[in-house]
Amino acid sequence: MKRGFFSKLIALFLVVIMSFGFSGCEILEEVLNQIYPSGHVCEEIWKDDATSHWIECISCGQKKQIGSHDYVDAGTEGELSCSVCGRVKILPKGELEFHFIMLGNYRSGDSIYVKAGENDILIDGGSYYDSIDDIKGYVDNYCLDGKLEYVIVTHADEDHIACFGGTKGGDSLFDLYECETIIDFPLTDKTSQVYQRYVSERSAEVELGAKHFTALECYNQSKEGAQRIYNLTADGNIKMEILYNYYYENRHGDENNYSVCVMFHHGSRQFLFTGDLEVEGEEKLAEQYDFSQVELFKAGHHGSPTSSNECLLKEIKPKICVACCCAGSVQYTDNLLNTFPSQAVIDRIAPYTDKFYVPITINIVQTEGAQTPNDTSDDDYSNSGEIMMLNGNIVVISKATQEVYVECSNNNTLLKDTDWFKNYRTTPTAWLSAS
Repeated sequence: MKRGFFSKLIALFLVVIMSFGFSGCEILEEVLNQIYPSGHVCEEIWKDDATSHWIECISCGQKKQIGSHDYVDAGTEGELSCSVCGRVKILPKGELEFHFIMLGNYRSGDSIYVKAGENDILIDGGSYYDSIDDIKGYVDNYCLDGKLEYVIVTHADEDHIACFGGTKGGDSLFDLYECETIIDFPLTDKTSQVYQRYVSERSAEVELGAKHFTALECYNQSKEGAQRIYNLTADGNIKMEILYNYYYENRHGDENNYSVCVMFHHGSRQFLFTGDLEVEGEEKLAEQYDFSQVELFKAGHHGSPTSSNECLLKEIKPKICVACCCAGSVQYTDNLLNTFPSQAVIDRIAPYTDKFYVPITINIVQTEGAQTPNDTSDDDYSNSGEIMMLNGNIVVISKATQEVYVECSNNNTLLKDTDWFKNYRTTPTAWLSAS
């Protein structure tokens, strides 16, 4: 149904009744009051998301005629379209995999290997210098030619760039792989040694022939070769889209909000990565895009209580979530509810999905007395050093012939069913019926 349909219908009705000599204004007013108590004529438009469609007034927001999509053959190979609203669904072809790598220590950090068609992609190189062996040992199982077609570095915090900077005199990931295209953050306030080493190693890789773009250059396509959308297969069925982040070009006091945001597309399926984006960045991102449901959402900032907020979750309605962290590590806080993945994030994600996965956990020990001069609590906690696997390496797989699924190197146990969760978290109401 096209915008303004009802207003045109009423106008036609007015012409008809006036031709019979009736008071058109009085009758029209009565009709309007019957249909729209406010007395205004709605300007209507079809809107939709991945699961349903509806008619909505662009002025007052009134919704009606909500229904699920009825997909039929669109007449174009590989496409279906809704017979009611016309939404096009592109059928996936080929295979897309996301590998969340265990990083071998108690520190939270990101390193995600993506296999997309013939492309090998690495998103971030955390969490610490000693993670480089874990990353290389894993990636080498899949990247057989030693070439990474794309490297994405979301922001300049150590737990995302350490292995790209390497140690002084030691190898970095840039030394170990040939990198064709490097896409990273437009802004940073970092001046640390690890950041300086990252810049130096990146520059050396560019000297060897790598292309380097910032995410803003990609979004604006303002530099030769920089693209907003990269086709990862010849037929364009798998794509990598560099999203716009307001904080690519506006300063913020939190480095996390500079994070590069990326959406992968497999047919009509979507997979969202937002680095360590915090609530301000998530609000801007939700304002910028008319998101539909995503198959996978990498929980922002490792499951920190300051990220993965409702402003974004209500738009993306994730089916699967992964938090790149060592569950329960007191790396940043000994407030156990705020250790990653935090109770707050679990509570916010629970209404959308119970498919929540975490690679590893660590034993913590409780010690008596204050551990720092400003600590007035009776008890404190520290990491014991014993790391244990929860899911292990987590792989999210999208194939054309089936629904997106998860395979983990240790087990496929949902977070809510792990002993760690039962000991340190409270089950959200939304998960009680699913337990």
